[in-house]
Amino acid sequence: MAEGLSKNFETLQLHAGQEPDPTTNARAVPIYATTSFTFNDSAHGARLFGLKEFGNIYSRIGNPTVDVFEKRIAALEGGVAAVASSSGAAAQFMAFATLAKAGDNIVSTSALYGGTYNQLKVLLPRLGITTKFVVGNDPADFAAAIDDKTKAVFIESIGNPKYSVPDFEALAKVAHDAGIPLVVDNTFGAGGYFCRPTQSTASPTSRPWPRSRTTRAFRWWLTTPSAREATSAAPSTTAPTSSSTAPPNGSAATAPRSAASSSTPANSTGARPQPSSPRWWNPRPASTASSSGRPSAPSPSRSAPASTSSATSAHA
Repeated sequence: MAEGLSKNFETLQLHAGQEPDPTTNARAVPIYATTSFTFNDSAHGARLFGLKEFGNIYSRIGNPTVDVFEKRIAALEGGVAAVASSSGAAAQFMAFATLAKAGDNIVSTSALYGGTYNQLKVLLPRLGITTKFVVGNDPADFAAAIDDKTKAVFIESIGNPKYSVPDFEALAKVAHDAGIPLVVDNTFGAGGYFCRPTQSTASPTSRPWPRSRTTRAFRWWLTTPSAREATSAAPSTTAPTSSSTAPPNGSAATAPRSAASSSTPANSTGARPQPSSPRWWNPRPASTASSSGRPSAPSPSRSAPASTSSATSAHA
């Protein structure tokens, strides 16, 4: 998927999953707008339909452009493979419908994006799949909710709308001990740039299977390491509360909010306190000005714990 490429994130996001066309040597990935594909002969078509040979049959099933996208997302997330879908809700449904059937249940955090909550609370019960919602992030509460009909544990890498961060490694262990996968909505992970739940467990053979809505990445502005270190030594105070409301579930945060516009406690430096970063979080160097005089991209240093995977699904 990314063999021979640098593991640098910037390199992977540009080149992972692509092999230049041997005929044209074109550098950019072409957009294949075709719906169908030709077969070399009837035997070739039979092998493709019989799943004995990999190849393209119909664009709804597979397409060369989509294939590059899937391989690139898997490389960025640190997963084994990816399946692209038209939306995050579709990707979630694929995971839930694959893992559970009528009579089964899913154990989920209650800190969810509204569309996800309705999918679990309203849509899936029509198919006979129920959900047990756990309030809070205590792994013991998740373990207590699991029974012999539970087919998956579901969480978000950063819970919507309160930005709560679960203990991914502890929850991964809870799922592993029960013999079920931990499914992770990694929307806030920004395609593996901020965090990679797939790398939270030590053994690749026992990692749960995550579902990531990664391409719908939110801009999540985080304090730099220097700001975080400054906050750890400063006494915290409560910032004034603005009358403005937070954006609705699912909306993107496109700029950092000042301490004056948030009810979150801030300290004397104006930055929110940040916990130390665990190993699954993917920190970036503090932002600096480039030689051209333009500032480089903001650097994340927010921490949170991690989870899961042997395969990743994403949406376009």
